Amino acid sequence: MSLEKQKGYFYNSDGSLIEYYNGYIDLDDIETALEYRKSAIGFVVSSQVDTDAYKYDFETETITEINP
Repeated sequence: MSLEKQKGYFYNSDGSLIEYYNGYIDLDDIETALEYRKSAIGFVVSSQVDTDAYKYDFETETITEINP
């Protein structure tokens, strides 16, 4: 277990950034972190962004603008 301080977002299957997170998390064991966030399927490291304007793009594995 390697807890490191991270800033980022949990996202759902639509790519919507659903929960900002700023704290200690083990990215090598993300399944354990996701157990407590039932609607989340993943986590992406990022500074705080406008969740109404951005979402997670599964193809590029980055946060992208919804309607650029």
